[in-house]
Amino acid sequence: MNKTTRRLLIPLVAAGALAMLVVAGCGRGKAPAATETAQGTPVLVETATRGLLHDELVLTGTAQADQDSTINVEVPGNVVAVYVRVGDRVRAGQTVVRMDTDLASAQLAQSAAMVRSAQARQSQARVSVQLTEESTRVGVRQAEIGVQAARDQLKKAQTAHDLTRTQIDNSIAQAQTGLDAAQTALRDVQAGARAQEIAQAQAALDQAQASRRLAESDYNRARSLYQAGAVSQQQVETSKTNLEIAQGRVKQAQEGLNLAQAGARSEQVRLAELGVTQARQALQLAESRRDQVLVAQRDVNAAESALSNAQQQLALARSQRQQVSMQQEEARAAAAAVGQARAGQRYAATGVSKLYIRAPFAGQIAQRMIEPGMTAGTGTELLRIVSLQPMKVKAQVSELQVTNLRVGQSAEVVVDGLPERTFDGQIARLSPASNPGERMYTVDIQVDNAQGLIKPGMFCRAKVILDTVPDAVIVSRDALVENGEDRLVYAVQDGKIDVHKVRIGAINGNRVQIVEGVKGGDQLVVSGQSLLAAGQSVQPQARKSGEVISETAAMNAAPEKSS
Repeated sequence: MNKTTRRLLIPLVAAGALAMLVVAGCGRGKAPAATETAQGTPVLVETATRGLLHDELVLTGTAQADQDSTINVEVPGNVVAVYVRVGDRVRAGQTVVRMDTDLASAQLAQSAAMVRSAQARQSQARVSVQLTEESTRVGVRQAEIGVQAARDQLKKAQTAHDLTRTQIDNSIAQAQTGLDAAQTALRDVQAGARAQEIAQAQAALDQAQASRRLAESDYNRARSLYQAGAVSQQQVETSKTNLEIAQGRVKQAQEGLNLAQAGARSEQVRLAELGVTQARQALQLAESRRDQVLVAQRDVNAAESALSNAQQQLALARSQRQQVSMQQEEARAAAAAVGQARAGQRYAATGVSKLYIRAPFAGQIAQRMIEPGMTAGTGTELLRIVSLQPMKVKAQVSELQVTNLRVGQSAEVVVDGLPERTFDGQIARLSPASNPGERMYTVDIQVDNAQGLIKPGMFCRAKVILDTVPDAVIVSRDALVENGEDRLVYAVQDGKIDVHKVRIGAINGNRVQIVEGVKGGDQLVVSGQSLLAAGQSVQPQARKSGEVISETAAMNAAPEKSS
């Protein structure tokens, strides 16, 4: 006899037992009534025990595939191949259907060519920028070097000009002084030597020696500047000539002093006249060299012009940097074109990829709605794939039960179509809100279906252990009687009925924990409590193990735990 048959027979047996009790009571007449008064009414009792009790909640629901998906076509076209049939197992990402890819592949090749072309233009733009940057940098550097060289040349020309003018002015001044001294000496010689003349000759000698020292200093300075490259060889030669002239004047002044001291003679007069002549020639020579100042000034002007040209070249080289900015903009535009071409290539590749229909998850083919050669439009259903490992049982619980559940709780699942087998499961999801229009909440229980025995649509029962009470007072649910919101038990004490109000705890099938109102060892009436009253004398009879409860007791049992 299976469980379903036993469930159908329980109410019938309970009704038969109740009928037998009523007939037995009515058949005795008056005499049996006196016996009941003397000995008490027979009642079935059960003793409250103590022990371990699991608080269980049994949920019922229907097995469903954990994932159930119908594959559609995103890009319309012709079906070239279907690689699976109903019942075939597929892995995630496996190609199951292939559409015609000729046009999409051609578009992808065209996009790839556009990418290569854009990359070539970008490479050319980069090379152009690099070359322009290098040439501009070199040009600017060379122009800066030219400007610096022109400035150095201008400085040298100005120095040479100043030195030449100073030397010529000094030479003219020295020649004029020598002429004046020679003329004075001539007059003195002609007039004869006097003390004043000797003093003058001495003064002339001193002046000539000072001029020689000045000329010697100029010569040394010109030679140093020549070695440094600041003056020309001609200016050095001029300084040397001035020094030689000054030395001759010293010699001449010395001789004049000697003559003044020795007295005038005809030779002295001729020498004095010769000195005047030489002094005039020296003055003419010094004055004739004024053209060298003009030449030095022209050198200065040329150096200034060269500096101006170098500065213009530098400004021009720096202005060419704008071309670098323009070419950089072109390079950025080329890079953007490459990015756009690559985006087009990715779009084309996506179009090709969409023509290879792949399984979204691992599972089995449940339906095949397409065949090779057929035309599939947007939204056309091709295949239905289901995932049977794990399975899920979708159940409904009340608002009193949902508060005792949480995600991750273990469950034992029994399937009606697979008797004598138990499957491991756990609560995977709990609905946060009740179903519209009712106070029921949806619970998803994930069930291990590695062997693939559970099929979608099978009726399942899931037992969830909510709590474990190690030392509970346990009674049968038949002993409970509902009275409004209260739950009562009919205890037998000293042969009389004592009605207790109780509070229940854990529930496991037909066994209930009594938290308050009953202690272990109490005898409780489990049948016909509605026919009894407090203080009534009864004759307890222990219910046999496995004895079926009466219909009245079944109607009075409390099915739910108090909140």
